Amino acid sequence: MLDPAFGYLIILGIAFLFASTGARKLQDLAQFTEIFAAYRVVPSALARRVAWLIPCLELSVAITLLWEPSRRIAVISAIAVLIAYASGLGVNLRRGRRDLDCGCGAARD
Repeated sequence: MLDPAFGYLIILGIAFLFASTGARKLQDLAQFTEIFAAYRVVPSALARRVAWLIPCLELSVAITLLWEPSRRIAVISAIAVLIAYASGLGVNLRRGRRDLDCGCGAARD
């Protein structure tokens, strides 16, 4: 059986990952909006209107991971977000587009 401390450490790490990427995107929402629109997975006009939802969703996942009663839905939401990211990346790789920024903030420093 896994020591509960390891489980809490994993939860905290994932929550920190989602919180930091969400906060980073909100810090420069205009740049993230451009990055999101560049993926062309939704129409450009729609992408520019709803880009702010992504960092808000990431922050929501981070917060709900920390609260035990909501953890199960937070884990499912986190998995769905990661699958959506992988799908967007996969679509663009199939299109031959390998020069896109991930939007997570790592490439901007």
